[in-house]
Amino acid sequence: MPHPLHSEVSKQIDQISRKYPNLILYCDPACGGLQNLPFFLPGNPSNTTEIANVDMMITKNDKVVFCLRD
Repeated sequence: MPHPLHSEVSKQIDQISRKYPNLILYCDPACGGLQNLPFFLPGNPSNTTEIANVDMMITKNDKVVFCLRD
């Protein structure tokens, strides 16, 4: 379910990240995205290595450079 504050923050971050073509913004449903964003410890992604579901994540060259969780 979309959350008004999360949606507004994600819109602002999206506008900034669009200025940098190698950045990709991912958002969970509360932020206007379509899926949950599990965050894992290094290694094989699994239930054992999942540490959180984040609200937003920015990647650069397939590496996480920023994530936000409330």
